[in-house]
Amino acid sequence: QIKLLLLSLLGTRKFKPNGMPVRINFLGMSKIIENRYEAVNAFLNTVPLESLVYNEYNIKHLFKAKHLFKAKTGILLKKETLPNVLSVDFQDRVNISQKISYMATIDNAEQLKNYYHYGLRSLRKRPFYSEDYELQLEKAFEKRLAKISDMTLNQAKKQMDLIRDFEELSNLVNDLLERSWDIGLSDEQKHRLNDLYELRKDSLKRDKLFEIDDILRTINDSQTLQDYWDSVKWYLQANRRFFGKEFETLIARKFDELRSRILDKQ
Repeated sequence: QIKLLLLSLLGTRKFKPNGMPVRINFLGMSKIIENRYEAVNAFLNTVPLESLVYNEYNIKHLFKAKHLFKAKTGILLKKETLPNVLSVDFQDRVNISQKISYMATIDNAEQLKNYYHYGLRSLRKRPFYSEDYELQLEKAFEKRLAKISDMTLNQAKKQMDLIRDFEELSNLVNDLLERSWDIGLSDEQKHRLNDLYELRKDSLKRDKLFEIDDILRTINDSQTLQDYWDSVKWYLQANRRFFGKEFETLIARKFDELRSRILDKQ
């Protein structure tokens, strides 16, 4: 505390004398000191007390400089825009805001997980308290993973909308479900994926039904009807596991009804 006070008092010499007192603002330091006091002490231990007492310590390098590309760490002094106010703060070597900002740019779930676990390992190797950093990193990771998962689902929906084959549609969904842990799908998102799958299957069934109805309206003889039924029957049998027996029965009934009408006319 003595070193910190001496550093701050030396910093007030950057102000030109104007007959007004210089106020030292420790508000920034007070907000973080409970969690960062070990790191603050470690920094202050590198500052020889004698050099402070005899004014041999170069105080200039503690002042913030906006033009520097690399952010300073340790005790930071700043001349505020308010008259004669010197703020004292501390910047840890761990720039958690920077880590979180970078995490927000990652679009790949596997890459995100690797970066998150690497970040956790780095924090846990530090000799100082870092649980608050770990919690911030975890929350940012979960938020970004959910965002990536949503993007994956949106992309999957676009792919589903282009697929017209039940087998291909099923393969796409099964592949995503098998990789659900790797791509970060939650249980809720897996349910949503299944819902999208069912909706697309229903859409394909409706399209097939409309297609069959349109063709049946053009058929007027039993042989043409039988030939068309043979091709449709093969399609129904090949895809039965995707839409069930009920759909197959519905279509067969349409053929039977048309066959009866054709026979009645003969």
